[in-house]
Amino acid sequence: MAPYYFSVLLFAVRWGYVLRGMGVEVPIGELFKANPAGLFMNNITPMTRGEVPQNPDGSPNFAAFPLGYP
Repeated sequence: MAPYYFSVLLFAVRWGYVLRGMGVEVPIGELFKANPAGLFMNNITPMTRGEVPQNPDGSPNFAAFPLGYP
């Protein structure tokens, strides 16, 4: 379990640097708690959010969205 929590800590530190570069200060403890939630969502959702399914020829597969998206 220690390597997992160490990697979560490294992710939190990395996000801290990114956010600090954008002028946002977030305590490392909050980032440490938020990272497992993000990892959970990345593992649970079936594909990257915001991605349009592609046909084998590379064209967008809009038939996957029966409600007329986009």
